[in-house]
Amino acid sequence: MRLTYVIELVLAVAVGLALTRVRMSDPRMGDTRTVLDTDTGRLVEQKAPRLPRITAATESVLYGVAFVGGFMTWVERARGRSPLPWGPGRWAWSVLFLLVIISLSWIVIDHHAMLAITQFEVSLPANLKERHASNFLENSTRFLLAIGPTYFAGGAHPPSARDSREMAGRLLAVSIVTLGITIQLLRLTGTPMYGDGGGMH
Repeated sequence: MRLTYVIELVLAVAVGLALTRVRMSDPRMGDTRTVLDTDTGRLVEQKAPRLPRITAATESVLYGVAFVGGFMTWVERARGRSPLPWGPGRWAWSVLFLLVIISLSWIVIDHHAMLAITQFEVSLPANLKERHASNFLENSTRFLLAIGPTYFAGGAHPPSARDSREMAGRLLAVSIVTLGITIQLLRLTGTPMYGDGGGMH
């Protein structure tokens, strides 16, 4: 593994951890949450479930890693140094990176649309802080589950380079899909997750 790629991986993880810190600073991701007591009709403080917070933190880490790793994959391609054809690992890097870019663009568009029709008081930086990684794990799992079989069903592919970037992309894709499916299975058991009243929406 080249030293430059090791540095790139360290940077990707650092960005992911920084985004996690930003996301977890939201009051709704704290140790307690305010809920309505149906017996008394009063708002009470409850200890927040730990699993949704861990899941949200993991999602932000993956978000940051996908952004940096996918960006560098496209930089490599633009410089003409990317081995062709791309294997599934580089496909995964590209899909996840573009998903991040599209989701950020949607947040910006949605923010300005709200400003145009309402007295929307939340600033764009605050909006991005709150929503930057929301549903990333769920959406990326869906995309990878759809694109993966399509890629392999397309027939024989020329051998692709199995370098560090390619193998890291494959590992990231498998990790995201495994975690995404596990979360859905936990939801079937009634385990509260983020977006289910157990964390950020």
